[in-house]
Amino acid sequence: MRHFIESFDQLGTNMVSESPEPNVIAMRLEHHFPDSVVTRFASEVAIQPDRGGCYFSFFEVVPPVLTGTPEENKDRLRKMESIRAECVARVFVASYKLPEILALLQSVISLPAVQSSQETTGATESRGS
Repeated sequence: MRHFIESFDQLGTNMVSESPEPNVIAMRLEHHFPDSVVTRFASEVAIQPDRGGCYFSFFEVVPPVLTGTPEENKDRLRKMESIRAECVARVFVASYKLPEILALLQSVISLPAVQSSQETTGATESRGS
């Protein structure tokens, strides 16, 4: 993936351009993951369109702790109206990046490691938000 800047003066400002133009220099992005970034599990996702892009909200479903007898646990579950889904990340993606993200997701889904994971977890049957 390459991004384009017109000059080194633009570093730190609005430096990304989708199409090369005259006087544009292509530069490779060096992706950095600081130690403060925490990887979280997300089993649900919600997408909210907005001006200029979409909000992607990722959720981890937190099942209730059931410590009773099987009957007590069933009763407790029947009385529950919902199960909490904790938002673990919320990201805004500009609309011009959405086709690229879709293409990347489609290429990842076709990888053998991902397909075997879907078979063992039943992920293809998930009915996320």
